Amino acid sequence: MLSIAKTAGNMETELKARVLAEQAQYAYTQIKPAAFGGIALGFLGVLLLYGSASTVMLLSWYALIVLVYGLRLLQRFHFDQANFSSKAVNRWVKGFYIYCFIAGASWGIFAAALLPDGHGAKELAIAFFVAGISAGAIGANMSLSPAYPLFLIGY
Repeated sequence: MLSIAKTAGNMETELKARVLAEQAQYAYTQIKPAAFGGIALGFLGVLLLYGSASTVMLLSWYALIVLVYGLRLLQRFHFDQANFSSKAVNRWVKGFYIYCFIAGASWGIFAAALLPDGHGAKELAIAFFVAGISAGAIGANMSLSPAYPLFLIGY
């Protein structure tokens, strides 16, 4: 009877590990479209604020966006090259979580530091822009459920 309980416990642990591995693999497949989308939306954000925010600040923020998403693409490349196993899944999941938080923080800088004062229409446009970024991050980050809240905490 005790061995049956151990076997059931081992099967449950193994199943959880396999599910997490599948979730991680799916999450990493979403990095490429999310990165290119983030870089493109960052460019649109620069165009939106050009002339009402400091050009140096805008270009510095955009360089940060390109760097963050470039690092995410590099992470995806290493993931593709690695011999992925369910034993290594925790390391890959933690890395995914870290980059989700960093990406959220980089968009938070856009919302907080670059918001133009006295431009009501642009302030409203940025609010919708940031809401759209947050909504778009759901699809890219929800296969690993803590990833999306980490993205939002960065805001």
